[in-house]
Amino acid sequence: MDTPLSGSCEPTDAPVCGGQSEGGCWCDDECAVNGDCCFDVADYCGVDPDPDPGLDPVAPLDVPDTAHCSPAADWPIAYRDFEDEVVALTNEVRAEGRDCGTEGSFPPAPPIVANEELRCAARLHALDMDANDFFAHVTPAGLTIGDRVTAAGYSYSVAAENLADGPLTPDAVMAGWLASDGHCANIMAADVVDLGAAFLEGGTHGTLWVQKFASP
Repeated sequence: MDTPLSGSCEPTDAPVCGGQSEGGCWCDDECAVNGDCCFDVADYCGVDPDPDPGLDPVAPLDVPDTAHCSPAADWPIAYRDFEDEVVALTNEVRAEGRDCGTEGSFPPAPPIVANEELRCAARLHALDMDANDFFAHVTPAGLTIGDRVTAAGYSYSVAAENLADGPLTPDAVMAGWLASDGHCANIMAADVVDLGAAFLEGGTHGTLWVQKFASP
């Protein structure tokens, strides 16, 4: 065909990325980004199809660029967005103060800062729990919260951890943690300043969540 086909995703009354033009080709850049390209898109449209549209987009590097943290580096953007939302929700709760039942009533606490080393430690623990089919603060190899934080490159004076498996959204996992006195107290602790959050699809109940709290 001599003339490139019009993109099916160009502005119309109801543009839909993924529809086809008469020649059967998706020509819109947004469609290409989302992997909705047919095999002959380059011939018709001058763009290359997504080499593996089944893969989730990967987030920019947001953990230390070290060999230890490398398994936690190629993280889907959707997972990273959930992690960032957990940090934001944590700070919303800390700003309000909270009654944590048997752990006491906590006044408002300063905001906590997302930390790359702690994010690495949190993600690696999620990966470990998924790969080795366990759900605990101490791994089958005997590694503790402090061991994981130190291995990620964070020198800590205080460290704590919240875990959850099964919730589907940041709101749901936060609601579960806040309903548990001990988890609630970790979220409200005024002596922690940094946080690494991790989300992973996996585990016995379908999802794994980790909050890693610490102070230098």
